[in-house]
Amino acid sequence: MDDARSHLRGFARTIPMFLMAYGDRGIRLSNFDDYTPDDVFEEITGITEAEFRLLRDGQEVTEENGTVTKIPGLFDEAVFDQSVQEFLDKKEALADYFDDAQTENIFAYIPQQKTSLVFTPQPVVMKDAHLMHMYAPYSFARAALENASAAVWLLAPDDRGERILRRLRFAATDIRGGEEAKRLIGATGPKTEAERLDEVRALARRRGVDEKTAVKPARYSEIVKAAGDTRPAVGMVPYLITWRMCSGRAHGDFWTTINVLSREELPGAPSGLAHLKITANVETLLFAVVFAVDMAETGWRLYDERSCRRSRPDDRWPPRKSGGID
Repeated sequence: MDDARSHLRGFARTIPMFLMAYGDRGIRLSNFDDYTPDDVFEEITGITEAEFRLLRDGQEVTEENGTVTKIPGLFDEAVFDQSVQEFLDKKEALADYFDDAQTENIFAYIPQQKTSLVFTPQPVVMKDAHLMHMYAPYSFARAALENASAAVWLLAPDDRGERILRRLRFAATDIRGGEEAKRLIGATGPKTEAERLDEVRALARRRGVDEKTAVKPARYSEIVKAAGDTRPAVGMVPYLITWRMCSGRAHGDFWTTINVLSREELPGAPSGLAHLKITANVETLLFAVVFAVDMAETGWRLYDERSCRRSRPDDRWPPRKSGGID
């Protein structure tokens, strides 16, 4: 019985957390264990669904002399259901997390959990919402620009054979990357790297493209440059410098710290040295995002063109101008 009550006390602390994540107006004591998969229920509440049902429904225990004792459930169903609805009322009333007029927030009603599960405190969210990080946004912009450039690089050539050749190069590069990862962890696959690259060469021969070029690595310096060349009104330089800038921030390169971020020289430095205050730079990040978005839009326009049958034999890339930064 003491063990059951210990489970009950631990479970009770998790009910507001559970309701915050999964609760709705239909939740009751009778169906509380129906709202999540078994493993999610245990991760949040700390007990299994079977243990919850014992706490809720009770159990029959057979004594050594054969007597069957009925142990009732430990919940008052009416009180439980009413408490759930009151919490949901409070959750709705305090739903505007950022309303300055609110004198309290719903997270004050969620006890600290004994597990690692936690809702981010409001002061942390508010601070982060007004904070521009110096590194992370550039990594996202880099990923966006690289993937958009890859799409444009694959689709841009008018010649279908060249498009096939680039796709094979992309596959060969991916094969080498995957095989290198396998070697690092001592794993093997059903085929060797050489066998997989031979398959790429065979595809190239069947399509009438150069098999040696088909397995040539496709590096992002080449991909971004070629994708930028498809934007004649802008040229490839802004895209390439944007990619190098974002890559440098992702790697923590010192040249980007000095040249990409905002810097303010502080007084008091010894002769020959400088005290600098380094902060995020909105302008350079906007620069990166604009060119990443533009390349993505170029990729989508090109995809739409390539996925449709050409109505005239003289149709050529690039398609009609439709926005972007031309």
